[in-house]
Amino acid sequence: MNVLRFSSIAVLLISVSLHLKAQRISAGGFHSAFICSDSTVLGSGKGNYGQLGNGTQTGSSTPVYVDSISGIIAVSGGHEFSAYLKSDGTVWTSGRNDSGQLGDGTLINTSFPQQISSLSGITSIKCGGKFSLFLKNDSTVWATGNNGFGQFGNGTVQTLYNTPQHINSISGVKAIAAGSNHSLFLKSDGTVWASGRNTFGQLGDGTTVNKSLPVQISPLTGIIAIAGGYEHSVFLKDDGTVWAAGQNSFGALGDGSTINRLSPIQVNSLAGIVAIAAGESFSLFLKNDGSVWGTGFNGPGTLGDGTNTNRVSPVQSPFLTNIIEIAANGWHSLFLKNDATVWATGYNTNGQLGDGTLINRSTPVQVLIPCNAQIVTRVQDKAIKNPITVYPNPFSIKMILQSEYSLKDATLTIYNSIGQTMKEIKNISGHTFTFFRGTLPLGIYFYLLTENDKIITMEKIVIVD
Repeated sequence: MNVLRFSSIAVLLISVSLHLKAQRISAGGFHSAFICSDSTVLGSGKGNYGQLGNGTQTGSSTPVYVDSISGIIAVSGGHEFSAYLKSDGTVWTSGRNDSGQLGDGTLINTSFPQQISSLSGITSIKCGGKFSLFLKNDSTVWATGNNGFGQFGNGTVQTLYNTPQHINSISGVKAIAAGSNHSLFLKSDGTVWASGRNTFGQLGDGTTVNKSLPVQISPLTGIIAIAGGYEHSVFLKDDGTVWAAGQNSFGALGDGSTINRLSPIQVNSLAGIVAIAAGESFSLFLKNDGSVWGTGFNGPGTLGDGTNTNRVSPVQSPFLTNIIEIAANGWHSLFLKNDATVWATGYNTNGQLGDGTLINRSTPVQVLIPCNAQIVTRVQDKAIKNPITVYPNPFSIKMILQSEYSLKDATLTIYNSIGQTMKEIKNISGHTFTFFRGTLPLGIYFYLLTENDKIITMEKIVIVD
C-alpha cells in the first residue's frame, strides 16, 4: 500500500480575478444550472418559485449566481425546484415546495437554498417532477416529496412527505435516477430496480401496473448508467449499448417505432456510448468520440440537429463535437465541450438556454457563463501559475487535463482521501490527456501530476454519478 504524505508538500491556494470555465451542467424542467470551477453555481430560466436560488422569484435569460452557497459538486433540477450537493455531503434546496420536495419539514417555497438538516454523507441527488432522491455513502436511498404513485419504493402511496424517508426496501445502490413520477435504482451488481408510475411501461417490468415497491427490470444486467425521462427510462450497458422502455409516441426509445415498450428494447444502431440523458419524450446519447446523438421529440429543437423534426431512431447533431457531458430535462438540452464551454438547444421561452434571449434553438448556441476566479498554486515555496486546467470537476466518466505547455513522460497518480494510491498512469505527453474513471467508486480524490520527479500540480477531484 503506497501512501502519499500530503503534509510534506506545501500547497497554498490564492484567489485572483480571471474567467473560469464551467465544470458541470444540469437541466431542470424549465431552468438550467452551471457549476463553476470554484464550486459556485449559476442558473438561468424560470424562477417563479425561487428555483434559481438567487433570493428572488424572477427568472433570467442569462446565468445568475445562486445566493449564499458554495462548495457545490452537483446540482439537480426538478419541475420547479432545485437541489444542491455540497462537498461535505450536505444537501440544500430551493424553489417550489407544495409537495415537500425540498425536504425541509415545511410546505413553504423558498428562493434561498436551505439545508436539509436530517441528511449527511450524501453522494448523489436526483430530482423528479415533485420529489427528490438522495443516495448516501452507505448505499442507502432516501426520498422526500410527492409519493402518490409509489415512486419512493417504500411500499406506500402516501401522497406527501416533507422530510426525507429511508427507502429500506432496497440496498446496495450505486446510482439513482428520477423521472416525472418514477424512480430508478442501479445496484452495485449491475441490475436495475424501479418503482412508481408505470402507465406506459417506464418501469420496464413487462406491465403497466404502478409499483410501490422496487421491481427488478429483467433481463437487464451489466448496467453502468440510468436516466429517467418524463414517462420513459434509458439504460446504458457496460458494452456501450443502450436500452430503453416506456412512452414512445415521439420515438424517445429510438427503436425505429412509436410503440410504447413495457420491457427494455435496444436503441437502434448505437454503440460506444459513454453517457445518456433523458428529457420529456426525447433521449440523448454521448459517444466515446465526443459526438452527440438524439431521438424522440424535437419540436423545439431538443436534439440540436438544426431541425424541428421528431426522430424515431438516433440522429447525430452535426454541430456538436468534442462533447464530454450531456444533460436534458423538460424540452431543452445542455452540452459541455472539452474546452469547458457550454452549449444549449431546444425550448427557451423561460430563458433556460441562458443565451440572453427567449428564442427556441434547434442549432446549439453557446451559453456565456460569468465564472470569475483563478487558482494560483504555491508548490514547495515556489509560486507558479497552475499550468494545468482540469474539467469537468466533479466528473462522472472522464476528465480532461489540459496543459499550457507540452508534457513529456509525465506521471498522473490518483490518491483517495487518506492518501492511498488508487491509479497511476505513466508516459503522458502532449497538451491534452483524458483520464477515464473506470472502476473508481464515487468520492473525493486527489491527483498528482509529476514530470521528471518534479511536482507540476496537485488538486482535489470529485467523482459523481
